[in-house]
Amino acid sequence: MDDCVTYDDLFLQTGTWATVHIETPLISFIVEYRQSNGEAEGCNFQSLDAWITDASPEILEETWEGILGETRLPKFYADGNHILNDRGMILLGKGDCGYEINEESGVDFGARLL
Repeated sequence: MDDCVTYDDLFLQTGTWATVHIETPLISFIVEYRQSNGEAEGCNFQSLDAWITDASPEILEETWEGILGETRLPKFYADGNHILNDRGMILLGKGDCGYEINEESGVDFGARLL
């Protein structure tokens, strides 16, 4: 990470994921970023994934909405098995487009209304 800060190139990579672990007293999470100029995949894209790895009791007491609210508590199949990676069962929005926003710091996305 220090090298990325020194060379200002964290978001200049193409095709592979840049992973950042962020820890604060109240919450910790991982952010992964990937971009491509389209040479290998055939189209330009930017992808950003993030998930919480730990949250303080103060944060856990709050009401969560959106994808964080959908993934906050464990979910289980009818047979009692824990759902670990079945997106169709975990998330209300069935595709990435349900969680896309059209502006920086935007809060409106299709799955929010489900």
